[in-house]
Amino acid sequence: MNKTLLLQIAALLAILSTPAMAKHNDKAWLDAKVVAIGHVSSNGTETPTATIILFDPGNANPLARQQAWAITLQAAYSKTKVNLSVGTSYKAYRTGETGAIYGVLAVRFVDDKGREKEELHPIVTALDVRDIP
Repeated sequence: MNKTLLLQIAALLAILSTPAMAKHNDKAWLDAKVVAIGHVSSNGTETPTATIILFDPGNANPLARQQAWAITLQAAYSKTKVNLSVGTSYKAYRTGETGAIYGVLAVRFVDDKGREKEELHPIVTALDVRDIP
């Protein structure tokens, strides 16, 4: 066998040996903090929001090491269980981003029974962290 074929077989075996879905703990959870509570108005409808700062110290872009987002207080697809009041900190990661949609922020919390869970909060808008006091 030639080296190219061996490399292709090794790559295929590595792909097949990796789980199809990453485990809960394998996600890139980042520190986040709620800095304000407010609302966004659209067509006469007010949506309650929380302004959060997502801390990403490993980001290669120094200007993106802190990102500010306004997320809905209401979780998508479930009852809201995480405390999103000013000053609370938690672990989160952003997912589902496309060119037209900001995506959602997955927030990790511990439920009443001590189990780690996550809930999804749609991102309403991106903010400039320099504008937040």
